[in-house]
Amino acid sequence: MRKNHATVFFIILFAPLLLFARPSSGENETKTKETEPSVSEQESAEDENPQKCNRAWRKAISKQIDLGFFASYEKLPKITFAEISKAEFDRYKSVYRPKLDPQPSRITITETTFTIDTNLAKLTFYRENQDLLDRHHACWMVYKGYYPELKTHALVDASEAEGLNFGTYMLVDSDTNTAYSLASMEADGAVETPLVSPGNGYLAYYQNSPYKPGTFIGLIRITGDPKRFREYASFSSREYKDSDRFNSVEDLVWIDDDAFAVKAAHIEKFSETRPEPKYFKTKSLREVKAP
Repeated sequence: MRKNHATVFFIILFAPLLLFARPSSGENETKTKETEPSVSEQESAEDENPQKCNRAWRKAISKQIDLGFFASYEKLPKITFAEISKAEFDRYKSVYRPKLDPQPSRITITETTFTIDTNLAKLTFYRENQDLLDRHHACWMVYKGYYPELKTHALVDASEAEGLNFGTYMLVDSDTNTAYSLASMEADGAVETPLVSPGNGYLAYYQNSPYKPGTFIGLIRITGDPKRFREYASFSSREYKDSDRFNSVEDLVWIDDDAFAVKAAHIEKFSETRPEPKYFKTKSLREVKAP
């Protein structure tokens, strides 16, 4: 009898503590679901939020290739220039016709998005929306046009954060559904619109620094069918021997498939005056030499 009384006393005394210390498995599952959304729920929320930089279209492309980083150009030939007259530059400019068609006839546009049809997928992008910018840091895409002979769309992947604007110029191949991103070298924004050579062998682009005198010119080689883009040569006023003649580009035009010309100037640090432009053309791009 004494043993039975002791057992009953123990159960009455400690049973509430055991119940308190061990909540049911159902309560644990409820708390986990409330605090840790599933992977699919997280991805769905990111796809619907423009602040996530249009993740949905990134899933639809076949491949994304980054081009134009310093580490790549560092190993490649450098572009050199010879000075020419304004009249010669103007003659080249009057003949050259940019190949980018800026008309949006090849895309479907809504109030908030635009859609590109490639041979393999439909790519939908968020357009710039002031309501989104007012509510939070936003990302959006700007449609720049289409290179018919390259079968390639041109866009700018833009964003704003803390009052600063950022951007990356992108090329989307409509045959392969591949997206090529051109890295910015002198600023946070996108490079100037790339220009295609007359024979479709090269693509040239430039970017001036908004912070201090400096300019960068990148040259992309176009080969193959379907088209393939790769770094070929470059110029930087911060590093190469022509920097004493110009460090800002105002215009660029192609002469033929092996040479282009630039309208440029040499800007002095802290100067408020705009110097008179100078004009230069490249030597044959087939003759560029590694440093």
